[in-house]
Amino acid sequence: MSRLALGAALLAPPALAQPRPAATLTPVIGNWVTIDEGGPAFKVDGAGWDGATDRVRLESLSGVLFSPPNVGFVTHGTAPGAFPLAVAQTAGLLTNGSLSVAFKMMGGASDQNAGLIFGLRPNGDYHFVRYNTKDGNVAVWEYMNGVRKVLAHGAAHQQLEMNTWYELVVHLRNGSVQGLVTGTDLRVEQALGSSSQGRVGVWAKRDAITVFRNFRVTP
Repeated sequence: MSRLALGAALLAPPALAQPRPAATLTPVIGNWVTIDEGGPAFKVDGAGWDGATDRVRLESLSGVLFSPPNVGFVTHGTAPGAFPLAVAQTAGLLTNGSLSVAFKMMGGASDQNAGLIFGLRPNGDYHFVRYNTKDGNVAVWEYMNGVRKVLAHGAAHQQLEMNTWYELVVHLRNGSVQGLVTGTDLRVEQALGSSSQGRVGVWAKRDAITVFRNFRVTP
């Protein structure tokens, strides 16, 4: 290679990594349907859900996701405060990495929202980052022993439009989490104080109507 060609090669930008294909989501809690939104999309429809969860099916999913089944997974998944969620079964367990999903809020009697879950454990505990219109921010929450608790609220507030696509992103590294909505000032950071290893997926409140697509995991 000539000196001129070598110099050009050194100055050239590195090749971009190919985007990972969208992960398949498995409904766990709530009323989920597959729809076409310019491609495959997953819609949670709280208006069409009576709030009940089939214990037998949940026990079966516990065995599929974690093997063997865990009693806590069923107990917490059928608790009165359990939230709709769908899990990326093929993504495995994630400790460090990034999650992203496109979301479109379409309705909700009390709130409109979308979230990403991570650290889903065999007993059904998990963490999640969500955006909602009620607070107008992103926040980090935990769902432990059938009860949710907020860990951190993002300082920036913005009312995202309904029926519009946005991207929610979560970065996990060494027990800390950062969540953000791409193209906005909405973000939040929190040290979790423990490992975030577990399964990942998407989340919504019980009465939300939200569409998700292009859920991706980058370990």
